[in-house]
Amino acid sequence: MYSLFSTGCAAQACARAGLLTPEATLEYAGDKLKGLLKTLGEISGLGKPLPPIWHFGSCVDNSRVIILAIALAQKMGLSVKDLPIAASASDWIAEKAAAIGTGAVALGITVHLGRAPPILGSPEVVALLTQKSQELFGRQVHC
Repeated sequence: MYSLFSTGCAAQACARAGLLTPEATLEYAGDKLKGLLKTLGEISGLGKPLPPIWHFGSCVDNSRVIILAIALAQKMGLSVKDLPIAASASDWIAEKAAAIGTGAVALGITVHLGRAPPILGSPEVVALLTQKSQELFGRQVHC
């Protein structure tokens, strides 16, 4: 399981499913992620792990996620693409989701879009976002 930074509609759906709780970490996270989230919870003084999915506000608050991902990667001496993170827009309504997702992929963050953006008319763009981006950036878009 990835630790998922979530905003807007995806974050609300995750909250309703109980995935923004420490208990979700214990139930769904793999050993490495669980260990990281337990350590972060202890360091922060919570006495329990952080949840596997972190709510970062409305759909336009994606820059917060990017800032945190870059800071975490730098602190750990890693590339962003080496972090177990993903971004999701499960029920996006504006084309900005595709633009934000493209930027996130270029930074090395796996992106999930609940439905395909209006790019299907261009095989080159589809291949770039779903296949070639893996080679270029280490991550890709999943629809």
